Amino acid sequence: MEDVRAEAWRRGYPLLEEYDFERDSRNLPILVSVARGENRQGGAIQRQEKRPYGLRPRVQVRDYQHKALLGMFGDGRKARSGIIVLPCGAGKTLVGICAAVRVGRSCVVLCNNNAAVEQWRRSFQMFTDIPEQRLLVFHSKDKPEKLPDPCVLITTYHILAERRKPGSQAPVGAQALATQHVLDLIKGKEGAPREWALMVLDEVHMPPATTFRSVMEVCKCQCKLGLTATLVREDEKIEDLGYLIGPKLHEANWTDLANQGFLATVTCCEVWCSMAAASMSELLFREHKPHAWEQGGQKKLAIMNPNKLRAAEFLLRRHGARRDKILLFSDDIHSLKTYCEVLKIPNLWGATTHGEREALLGCFRGDDEHVFKNFVRLERRRRRWLDKKSGQPYEWGDVVNGVDLGDEENRRLFDEFNKLPDEERAKFQFGSLGLSKVGDVAIDLPDANILIQVSGHGGGRRQEAQRMGRILRPKSGTGPGSNEAIFYSLVSRDTHEMVTGTKRQEYLVDQGYTYKVLLAEDLMRAHRNLPPGSPEPAFQAARAKAGGGGGLGEELVVYESAVPLGSTAEHDLLAGTLGAIAGPSNNGGGAGRGGGAGG
Repeated sequence: MEDVRAEAWRRGYPLLEEYDFERDSRNLPILVSVARGENRQGGAIQRQEKRPYGLRPRVQVRDYQHKALLGMFGDGRKARSGIIVLPCGAGKTLVGICAAVRVGRSCVVLCNNNAAVEQWRRSFQMFTDIPEQRLLVFHSKDKPEKLPDPCVLITTYHILAERRKPGSQAPVGAQALATQHVLDLIKGKEGAPREWALMVLDEVHMPPATTFRSVMEVCKCQCKLGLTATLVREDEKIEDLGYLIGPKLHEANWTDLANQGFLATVTCCEVWCSMAAASMSELLFREHKPHAWEQGGQKKLAIMNPNKLRAAEFLLRRHGARRDKILLFSDDIHSLKTYCEVLKIPNLWGATTHGEREALLGCFRGDDEHVFKNFVRLERRRRRWLDKKSGQPYEWGDVVNGVDLGDEENRRLFDEFNKLPDEERAKFQFGSLGLSKVGDVAIDLPDANILIQVSGHGGGRRQEAQRMGRILRPKSGTGPGSNEAIFYSLVSRDTHEMVTGTKRQEYLVDQGYTYKVLLAEDLMRAHRNLPPGSPEPAFQAARAKAGGGGGLGEELVVYESAVPLGSTAEHDLLAGTLGAIAGPSNNGGGAGRGGGAGG
């Protein structure tokens, strides 16, 4: 059947898949019990009734979300398979949940990672009244023993597409057996496969076609709904989704939603950073080698350009002084750790443990539970209270899974924390956070309003848009400029970053955004130790280039740089970069210990 759909798609006659769910007698509706009060002769009585589960009364579906759902449910009775494209932060999850509620029958939701699975579970619990026993998750750390029929199952592409190689002699562990057991429940018995009414595919643009085919072998469904913010792939295989999932049902324009106040208004700035002399010499030395950019160290030299680090330092300090919430992104793990170590901010990457990840994100959001953990960690270190078991100062690992309030010292700190005013508590939050590519999706940081991109995955248009999505959520403030955000992309001049930077911007430019170019030299003049109130024409010129404001502010930022020009620190930075180039590569989200917590 897939071959027929593919050929019809290529010939310009796409097959339309529709599911008449209201007449489906095989897939039963998910019901919820409701108590009804009745007044009868002899007094009031309670009677239990069952009805299909639905949205909670306080949930409001916005106009553009309603239009997206109309693309799927045209006549209200049948559901079309296809893809809905909404910007990051525009509520794709709620659209997917509304579709599941409208169908009202068994549904499987596919996500990219465990964090996204948990976000979907929390969203179903928040937005619907689905019974707890009918909502299940399936990932590496949570495997249900039974799958009631009907139910909503939230899982990952990876775990459904897992395949044990034929003839493999490797021993089968308990985890593998538990995974296979759930896969068998999803698939059903031989000769009587289990059928699912709806499959919701989150971030549908990301998995390759082979993953989809593996998933379809395990999970048979009547209707498929793909959700994405960026219907684009760098391998140009996005067209495959047309016959694997279905046509595009609806797409909303980013700038239109921003103009209506549903998204933050984002200013995009590309900051050009001149290469430091020593780094440029090394880069030119490696230029003649084959695959110089990817393999010869040129890419890392451009990322670790001291002038780029100083520009990031300026922006962090400037926006930190305004109490903005700042995200610093780098795909390269060595550079991420180095930047965060020099700039003294926490970082999160692929090997960061789940507990530490939640604690770091919670401190950035200002969640009291996690801010208290950081308060305990820092106060115990300041007072030199050692852990009674290990005899060592408290680290993140000692608090991420909870604070032992049975400890007299921790109890005293708990009482002190509860008495702190909001301004004092804010000192134990994180205003800045470093992220690798694990932060591109499934990170919920609604208050983040400044993003500084140090490096990315080549000319990835999708990644550029996904990262902007981290700051697109509408902000909670009400004053002038409270719903504004800034996206800074730092680029080393006279390197291949200039080429990839232009490529990365294509998708956002198509959505109506423009990039303003700033010269880092104009920004870094503020690194000089000028007396407060001294005039700084270059800084004002940079501000004017940003559009008369652009978030750079009016007052001067005066401080001593952590990496002064021509200093030993600058020399050490280059030496560390050359050492990383010579050593084993650790780009991406590889294994290792999680990033530091800062502070």
